[in-house]
Amino acid sequence: MSNSLWYPCCDLCIFNQDDFERADNDNLGSDWNEYAGDADIVSNKVQLLLDDTVVINQIYDRIPQNDGQVIFGKTFYGNENGVQGRVIGGAVVGEATDRYWYAQYEWGTTNSELKLYLFEDGTGHTQYGTTVTIPNGLGSNVDLYLCLVPESNISNFGYATATALVGGINYSTASARTSLPTHEKAGFGCGKSPATAGNLTLDHWIGRRSSQDDDVSGCPDCPTPECSHCIDSEAPFQFEVEISGGDTTPACCLDVEGTYVLDRISPGQTPQNCICDFGSTACLWESAAYTGPCGTQTGCMSLSFRASGADTIMSLAFLIEDHAIAGAAGVRMEKTITGDVDCKNLNEEQLDTVVQHCKGFTFDCATGNLLAKVTAL
Repeated sequence: MSNSLWYPCCDLCIFNQDDFERADNDNLGSDWNEYAGDADIVSNKVQLLLDDTVVINQIYDRIPQNDGQVIFGKTFYGNENGVQGRVIGGAVVGEATDRYWYAQYEWGTTNSELKLYLFEDGTGHTQYGTTVTIPNGLGSNVDLYLCLVPESNISNFGYATATALVGGINYSTASARTSLPTHEKAGFGCGKSPATAGNLTLDHWIGRRSSQDDDVSGCPDCPTPECSHCIDSEAPFQFEVEISGGDTTPACCLDVEGTYVLDRISPGQTPQNCICDFGSTACLWESAAYTGPCGTQTGCMSLSFRASGADTIMSLAFLIEDHAIAGAAGVRMEKTITGDVDCKNLNEEQLDTVVQHCKGFTFDCATGNLLAKVTAL
């Protein structure tokens, strides 16, 4: 989904931008539509002054389904508990139905939160992905990104991603595969505004092309998660895991065969601690929780990477069996890869070796034919 190439100097990947380096004014200028709320230029920054402010750029016109969108709010500043900065994409406003995606960063006294939403008249604000808690409080600067990028240049489907760069660390949350909008507008705004003017500001807004843009190739998407065991420390937001060879003959053996989507656990985000995993958030992905076949235990699937000398061990763990008395049972499958892993380009990487039966009781389920295929999304 991401591309690390970048253009030097005059960046062809920037479609439109505004650094607000002009005289104080309660009008942002002809390039902007203050559709809702209020935003003013003060001291070369935009102050967001009213709840639910929506400001739409009049120039940017990349269609998410065709070209993708990468919307970047550079140096958002918040200094009141609960204020919410937003970057907006895939937007249509002022017509029959308002609809737009947005990435939101909410400042807290000691911890802040990153969330991803789709707003639509009549439905309201629907959250996608997980809430990411970030150990960073008031008075801090944040770079906030929204990406709406198709999975290919012939697909209407793709992924929405919210990323916050805070203190040199990328924190991210993403939707599952979803139909992307055809609406090309983008901008910024806020949810809750500050009580005191100047406590929620934006320094620079940038509307970029994505990696799937029809006119310019090689543009980057949102910053990728970092994993020291991946080549260039770059990792995807999601992996897809296909499982085959499961055993459903005994009554409490889960039919694990099928496809699972695993989301990256960002720094500061609490993992579910899926069965058999190591409980570390360094280079960890997890699926949604699911219930065992006898309905007594809940588990999930986790994928992780860890060092083995100069090599890397890819580890996949998941629930396959549960008992009302004995509890849950799972397996860990592993594969050793020479050096670092090309995580962003994994394509049906196979794991076929079970190295551990977890939880310590005798298994009824046969595991010798299990096969997992791991693909980066």
